[in-house]
Amino acid sequence: MKTFTRFISALLVLLLVFSLAACSKADNSEKEGSDPKDSGTVANDVEGALKDAETALDSLGKNDEWPKDKLPDAMPELTKGKVINWGVTGEEVIIKMEEVTEEALTEYKGQLEGNGWRVSDGGSEEIKATYDLYELSIKYSKSGSVQLWLVKYAETSWPANLLPADFPKFEKGKVTTANKDDDIGLVYIGIEGASMEDALEYMRVLKQKGWTGDEPIMEEGQKSFYVQLVKDN
Repeated sequence: MKTFTRFISALLVLLLVFSLAACSKADNSEKEGSDPKDSGTVANDVEGALKDAETALDSLGKNDEWPKDKLPDAMPELTKGKVINWGVTGEEVIIKMEEVTEEALTEYKGQLEGNGWRVSDGGSEEIKATYDLYELSIKYSKSGSVQLWLVKYAETSWPANLLPADFPKFEKGKVTTANKDDDIGLVYIGIEGASMEDALEYMRVLKQKGWTGDEPIMEEGQKSFYVQLVKDN
């Protein structure tokens, strides 16, 4: 989930962008104080990052056992298939498999949901899931090849020092990014692990505190929505 706050003249304008089921990958360099303008580039580079990670994985030695000790306890083993290789790069774990059927993936989605993951279809031949600070992307093909890509985000604190004193804290989810661009008055906050209900309740709280704006806008085919709110400063 990404939250953008812009301060201009006598009005305080807030643009909230909520990713509902699975959020785009955040770069490890995107910590507090980093340039928020880079966030769009990061969000658009997931496909390239996957390819780079797969290339790096191919350069490592072969590991053909499920890497249980490298994964969170909540991530079940995909048993109906053959592990070809896996590797760890920073906070990412990549697993390549073969001989995995679509029926096996459907069953695996159910196992993830049973363990508390929020699962959605990420597009053509892709499954996405989030759990706590983890994001899992599963790319598959009809030939039975599967690549699981697990990312763990770092957690930071709510950036009260970057916001107005009366700005309410978002209590759901975990803050993964918080920074401010003083040149354009932009505060950027990235949050993982919140539901649509959490986001809508937060909007209700903001409106009770004097914010006004339009109804949420959902982009067709997307798993996110945004809303613009304003308040006299």
